[in-house]
Amino acid sequence: MIYKRKTTMNLRKNITYLFFSFLSLLAVTACSDEDDAVIAGGKGYLQLRLFAEGTTRALNDMADAKKIELELDCDGLTVVQTLGLSSVPEAEGAGLITEKIELLTGDYQLMSYTIYGAVKPGKDTPEELAYGYPGDLNFQIAQGHLTEIDVNVEATLRGKISFNLIKDLSNYQEEMDKVNNASTRATAKDETLFQYDQIAEVDVTYKMGSQVARTSQAKVYLATDADYFHTDTLSLVAGEYTVTEVKYYDKKRQNLLLVTNPNIEITVAPNVLNKQDIDVTYPENMKAISDYMALYEIWKAMDGPNWSYAGETYVAKSNWKFDGRPIDEWGNQPGVQVNADGRVKSLDLGSFNAKGDIPEALGKLTELESLWLGKHDDDLYETESVSYKLSKYSLYHKGVDLRKNRLSIAREELALRHPRRKASPMCNQKKQAYTYAEHATYDVNKGDIFNGITSIPTTIKNLQKLEILYIANGRITNLPEELVELPNLTDMELYNCKLEEFPEALKKMQNIIALNLSTTSIEGDTDGKQMMEGLNALFNSSKNLQILYAQECGLTEFPMGILDAENLVMLDMTDNKLTKLPQKENAEFAPKFAPIQAFFDNNLITKVEQFFCGTNDIEKFSIVSNHIEEFPLLFNQGAIDGKYAAETIDFTDNRISKFPEDFKGIRTETLSLSWNPIGEVKNGVSYFPSAFAKATENGQSPERVSIQNLETMNCNLDSITYTDGFQYFKNLQAWDLSGNNLRYIPYKFNVETFPYLTGLNLSQNCFSKFPIEVFNVQRLYKLYISSQTDRDGNTRCLKEFPSGMDQVFGLRFLDVSGNDIRIISEEDFPGILMEFNVADNPNLEMTIPSSVCESIVKGTYMLGFDSDQYILGCPALDLDINK
Repeated sequence: MIYKRKTTMNLRKNITYLFFSFLSLLAVTACSDEDDAVIAGGKGYLQLRLFAEGTTRALNDMADAKKIELELDCDGLTVVQTLGLSSVPEAEGAGLITEKIELLTGDYQLMSYTIYGAVKPGKDTPEELAYGYPGDLNFQIAQGHLTEIDVNVEATLRGKISFNLIKDLSNYQEEMDKVNNASTRATAKDETLFQYDQIAEVDVTYKMGSQVARTSQAKVYLATDADYFHTDTLSLVAGEYTVTEVKYYDKKRQNLLLVTNPNIEITVAPNVLNKQDIDVTYPENMKAISDYMALYEIWKAMDGPNWSYAGETYVAKSNWKFDGRPIDEWGNQPGVQVNADGRVKSLDLGSFNAKGDIPEALGKLTELESLWLGKHDDDLYETESVSYKLSKYSLYHKGVDLRKNRLSIAREELALRHPRRKASPMCNQKKQAYTYAEHATYDVNKGDIFNGITSIPTTIKNLQKLEILYIANGRITNLPEELVELPNLTDMELYNCKLEEFPEALKKMQNIIALNLSTTSIEGDTDGKQMMEGLNALFNSSKNLQILYAQECGLTEFPMGILDAENLVMLDMTDNKLTKLPQKENAEFAPKFAPIQAFFDNNLITKVEQFFCGTNDIEKFSIVSNHIEEFPLLFNQGAIDGKYAAETIDFTDNRISKFPEDFKGIRTETLSLSWNPIGEVKNGVSYFPSAFAKATENGQSPERVSIQNLETMNCNLDSITYTDGFQYFKNLQAWDLSGNNLRYIPYKFNVETFPYLTGLNLSQNCFSKFPIEVFNVQRLYKLYISSQTDRDGNTRCLKEFPSGMDQVFGLRFLDVSGNDIRIISEEDFPGILMEFNVADNPNLEMTIPSSVCESIVKGTYMLGFDSDQYILGCPALDLDINK
């Protein structure tokens, strides 16, 4: 029960009524079935009997009635109560009776009533069947008595009405008139999405004559084959009304979007569906409309009529369109995203051939979160035969939170930029799975300039919500210092730009977390000194930087400021001219810089200092194709104290020929020393280095210093004579020794020395006899021993195939291709395998057992061969002798 005070009373009267109102609120309970029940505290009962008179329609409506809402007046105090209805058994026609209501004693007047039916499917509120304003129906509530009142529900004719919500943009007519003659290149199919916000429901307030105003709720739908919304139907008593107010809500009525006061006269004709237009008048100075007007200013100032979209997320060659469109639709453009309030939150100008300076109107987009000023689709990478691209704009457009997923995206990006050289198939490295990258469908030339944007206005300081600023492949030569005033700008790219100087803004930006400067250069900075000094200033100012890409920036000296960057975890300085990875002066421990992944490929580095960086948490460290001559002590600390083994340490293609005396080992899943002359030469013979044995002697247990995959391809090794250092390889699972000069395997090459070794690559060595010692490694699963030649590389030297292969129970893959094996008899055929490659053995005579032939036909045994080889026992093979 709800009480409302209608008029102002004196203080005493107010207190009296408030007191009794409180008592009445406490007293509204289920009443006794005894009509003459005595109630303490001055209370009585009221019950209404309703009768319908007149039309059959009125009688039917009464039969559907479920509840009634009463509005009562008691000496200026309004009581509103909803009661259930039930039928009156002895009444003729549609007679209904209300529940009993308990009231304070006094004089009352029934001001109005509203009768409701059930909630129909698709509706949230019950259907309104009838209402009335008796006005002169007075009664008295006596203590302990039940007052019964008969009410005749007048027969009323009803009609239905639906409102068409028509946009009224008259407040912006002048701005729209300015572009009536604008020229624009449109797409072949211009699918304009209708936008007037997120109107989903309305409250319509109306009144009939001098009656009390009433409010009805209605859902909103897009009209069929039209560009406006309409409400669902409302059932009203036929007559003349005035619509005084309309409130517009979004979905689930979470936000009130707009309130208008149309004050229009409407007529509800009986028994028909009436339709009425209501203007949705956009108020002046709407912030969303201001954004759209700023878009037009930007488009017009930057040669907009000649724009042609060249990105990935919209129709190719499309352009922005303003002419002939309502101004509230101007935000629906390629490269523009708006938030729930219709404000511009993301803007891509780099995918168009925009030209010139960005106008000051950019500063009006105060809700902007990301600004893309450069096409960066040259993020194309090739992994084996498949090309990928990782476009951050495409990810952003799909709803990926670039900042929340910053590190996981960086991991994938670096994996694509630095694919490992193709290792042997026996390698146990995990195959890279891509979450954010997708297959590339086209390629572009690295370093191309794709747009003509030349400068950013100082009004960018107004974009206080800007989080992402990407500038790429354009003609911008400097940055406004006002960028420093943007507190939320954390992710920035200045890719492939030709700068006049290192931007002062970058030196002072304290909140930057991710920065890409790759392929950006400074005019006249031939030795990279300006770039180095600028980076030092940046690290002196910003303590939050986590990701830095500085590929191909002309650096010749490593920025020392990085050594104090304790939050920097991803660093890529590939393709520069660095000569040394230094340590701080008088350093006796690792610096604050402790990366998770660091790449220095294709530089001129000759030395890596022991305390260059911390390595306890390193995942990947790559220094491929440099000039390093001595293996660094950098990883000693990780070998001793590291909680986790690294994923990959890659020194491929250097000049490493020795290990320092204090070498204490290394803990990593994969260590690559390929294309390094690592052998220790004694009497003209190059032996596998003894440094690993010394690492064990230096007090490190094999469990703490371990390698799972070892790559020593093309290291000019003549021998891997057994030493105690092999204890270091207890965890070794795969070893690639291809491309060396090995002729034999040490006798202790067995399961005790290599308990977990499953893959061994001895291809392109000098074995003249099959190294059967390897079969003492009982877990060996794959063996490659293809292309054995003498040291001159001219004569194939492996001619005999061993007997007893069926006794090697663990082996499932064997490659002996590219040799000169002469005979493999049926008795010696390795039927226990799953895959066997004998191709390119020109003098081979081989007989296949019938059981193996059946497996070949079924596809459970894979045989690699040449069609001109002499192979018997399996007519199903595509051989010349079988034709």
